[in-house]
Amino acid sequence: MRTGVWPGRHALQAVLMYVVLQPTLLLLSVVDFARVFPASGERSLPIQVVLLASKILRPGARGAGETLGDVLVWESVLALQGVLLTQAWFTLRMSAWHTMAQGHELRETKSQLHARRMPFHQQLEHMVFSSTSLPILWMAALGGIVLGGAPVHTGYLGTAVLAAYIALLALWPVVHVLGAPPSQEWAQLLMAPWSASPRAVLAYVPALGTCAGAVLGSAALALDWGRAWQTWPLPSVYGALAGLLVGNGVGLLLSMGKMYGSALFALPPPPPSNEAPSAPLTRKEKRRRARQA
Repeated sequence: MRTGVWPGRHALQAVLMYVVLQPTLLLLSVVDFARVFPASGERSLPIQVVLLASKILRPGARGAGETLGDVLVWESVLALQGVLLTQAWFTLRMSAWHTMAQGHELRETKSQLHARRMPFHQQLEHMVFSSTSLPILWMAALGGIVLGGAPVHTGYLGTAVLAAYIALLALWPVVHVLGAPPSQEWAQLLMAPWSASPRAVLAYVPALGTCAGAVLGSAALALDWGRAWQTWPLPSVYGALAGLLVGNGVGLLLSMGKMYGSALFALPPPPPSNEAPSAPLTRKEKRRRARQA
């Protein structure tokens, strides 16, 4: 049975969430625009809006620390609140989008699709319930980072901060959308990831990009440049954020290719035949054909 395709409006919602809204909110969370823009002078309305959003997403005192590296690490800690709020919203919206995408793939009717729509308070309840898994996801990320060689005795604060970023950016959305393993979708992902549904691809590719970016970013620690941004865990945090953005783009391309490419190149059904069906043979005709054979 051929699966249905996502409507253009549904696909556009995914593009807006992955390419515009989530990256913008993460940028406002991670970058301290209150330090970027001058404190004095007349500010335009867009700059005032950006500063207000940055202050909401990044509370706390700025500039704490003896060195610039310590300041940047402290700012990454302050940014965790904005990252948490951003990912909470993103997880909530992505779960609802994922549910509707499944209905479109199953070619459900309008009434069936309408029944899939969950009231906002129920979505919020599910999101709050899944947020209780964050300590477990943080410990899982912490264990993976420590096994990968992250410092425990000297840079334990940086290791804990990086584990929080991995749990929020990579693990929480994919677990909330696909469910906690073991499940049917997880079994399919582990056994045959190339045959995963387009919506599953859109869920796990950004998570893989986040983890890969954190690993690649740690390579900057080996460089003897003495830059402030090389302070642990900043290279891995920045790499995780960059990997998430790259994973969003790659996930969109792969999912759209699987969805619309399969529909575009699928073989059309055979045309109906115009020939009238032949009448059944009589006994006399069957005996005549048997003698001729």
